[in-house]
Amino acid sequence: VSCSSVKMQYKKISAIRVPLFVLKNLKKNPTMNRMILGRKIMKLASDIAAKKKAQRLAEVLDKNLTRNEQAAYSSVPARIGFVFHPSFEERLARADLLGPEPLDISISPWTLFPEVPTDDQPRRAYKALTREEEVQLFLCYNFARYRLSGLIEQQAARFSRPGALDMIRWHERVLQLRADLVSANMNLVVAMTTRRRVRSVDFAEQVSEGSMALLRAIDKFDASRGFKFSTYVCRAVFKSFNRLATKTGQYAQRFGKSFEPEMEQSHHDEYLHDIRQADLLEDVREIVDINAAELTELEHSVLVDRFAMNGRDKKTLAQLGSKLGLSNERVRQIQKKAVSKIHDTLHQRYLVA
Repeated sequence: VSCSSVKMQYKKISAIRVPLFVLKNLKKNPTMNRMILGRKIMKLASDIAAKKKAQRLAEVLDKNLTRNEQAAYSSVPARIGFVFHPSFEERLARADLLGPEPLDISISPWTLFPEVPTDDQPRRAYKALTREEEVQLFLCYNFARYRLSGLIEQQAARFSRPGALDMIRWHERVLQLRADLVSANMNLVVAMTTRRRVRSVDFAEQVSEGSMALLRAIDKFDASRGFKFSTYVCRAVFKSFNRLATKTGQYAQRFGKSFEPEMEQSHHDEYLHDIRQADLLEDVREIVDINAAELTELEHSVLVDRFAMNGRDKKTLAQLGSKLGLSNERVRQIQKKAVSKIHDTLHQRYLVA
């Protein structure tokens, strides 16, 4: 296709205002790859479409919602995850889990620095949640997220004022239930912080790190498996303390002066990536250990030796082939099939939740 015909095609797109520098570059470089120019045009088109969509949504919100409702609607995330339970699809699930009356569960308050008790005002005793209360609270929390996720999808397809108000109400209920779960387990984070102090890290900062691990654990915990949340969150908090200790130690080795948070460069994205990668590797090891992917003995042996899951050195395809009496290609096919099984199991049981 000649340069002039390409230029005429893109000039005919009335919905896109092609910048002048794009056409000038096309005129200066007649041999420019058409794919590169097409990518630029498609990016401009997507940016314009997103901007127009945001403008239309703002106009719809101005007509249908008050300012306070608009602020609450904007705070709802575009996507929200949840831990699914079969009872959520039942017709009476809302009445059973979240009826008109609030949950009759007593949440004990917590404080970072408890007050000194006196004769007139003794220290209040902390009351932990029972197993039944904990399961009920987590089911309500995940059901609220389940309902909110469905409302978000409906609003994305077609906006309606009743749906928007339902989204706001369910989002407020999600935040309230999460706050209740945090309040019920925050004393555990403070106790673990006192028990395992990280050197050269402020106590309040370590508590903050533990509270972030608590929030992540609340979002991922599945109460229907029969485990106690305290066991799950202790492991998650201790892992976060180990990461904090490693990060602090690396910082101390590189810089021989006191830690100054205001001078530290933000590595938030890398930090989240490392956390997700560590959790993902842990989930994969759990799938292999309990054989949740239903691997055969041959697939399990190839996977363990190929990726050094037994603590030894990795083995090449040739080494595995000579050990098992198979060709390199056959070992590669077995490895690919085992990895595919683990990927499907990981997506169904972990990533979807």
